[in-house]
Amino acid sequence: MKRKGGAVCRRPLLIFTGSAMKKNTGYALIYASLVFYILGGISVFSGVALMILMKGKSFGDWGRMDSFGYVLLFAGLSLTILGVLFMRIIRNRLPG
Repeated sequence: MKRKGGAVCRRPLLIFTGSAMKKNTGYALIYASLVFYILGGISVFSGVALMILMKGKSFGDWGRMDSFGYVLLFAGLSLTILGVLFMRIIRNRLPG
């Protein structure tokens, strides 16, 4: 599809049919990606804090605090990566 001046348009033009066109098409995915990204960041920093500040202390009968710090660190990294991937998918797939 070509535009004025010979530029090629990657996305096809949308046909607007009055009120049938929704403006909030991907807001749920946008909010989900931001939530994953923010929770991942909080989890990473709290995991690092547990590993540094609570090294060797016991968490009842469940284990040591630095072990929970490692779990939070890697779970937070996974959530952060998931949030970034969602943002990339949303940016490339949604019109506008």
